[in-house]
Amino acid sequence: MMGRTLGQVTYSRTQKDHGLHSTLTARLNNTPMGVFDGVFKGVRQPSTGPDGRQAYEYRVSNVSPKRTRKVSVLFRNERVVQTRVTPPYKNAMALDLENAPLIATDMIDAFGAVSAQTQCPGSLRIYDGRRLIRVSPKSSIVQSKQLTCLMTYKVIKGPGHLHPFNFRSVGVSLTYKTDTLGRNALDQIDLNAGVFNISLLQNN
Repeated sequence: MMGRTLGQVTYSRTQKDHGLHSTLTARLNNTPMGVFDGVFKGVRQPSTGPDGRQAYEYRVSNVSPKRTRKVSVLFRNERVVQTRVTPPYKNAMALDLENAPLIATDMIDAFGAVSAQTQCPGSLRIYDGRRLIRVSPKSSIVQSKQLTCLMTYKVIKGPGHLHPFNFRSVGVSLTYKTDTLGRNALDQIDLNAGVFNISLLQNN
């Protein structure tokens, strides 16, 4: 952000005997005055739902100087079947698990989908245990050995991000670089919300 390195994000995905395991870790240790410093550790892995049927669990731990919060969401067929948050959020969306006609994924799976793309991603609906988010494509720009995908990120139910700013809409730009064989790979993610401009740069 403005030439300042805030931290590092790492992502990995492996296929194991019982399904796909994905991990995402974000360490922020150099935000202005340490306001948003902390560690986000998340995993997405096969699990078992309360009814004994197979599901996928999105499990994260958010650790900051102010608090530690753990979130667990069970998904089956891209639908939410259970949410557990410790300690509970004071301000969260009300989600009717049985009747809500939503098709959703989680933050880790969405990050993996964007990372694995070779063309501009389609629409995504994300549930993080507190809010429902829609990421939609806007347009694309093709330049020499580079594809740029412009997206919109909107909170459609639940609170915004980063109290007290409560951002509900974020501009997203995905940059894919083309190699000598004509294959695209994600190189950079740019996020814009108000006066904040943050870039995630691929570090090979």
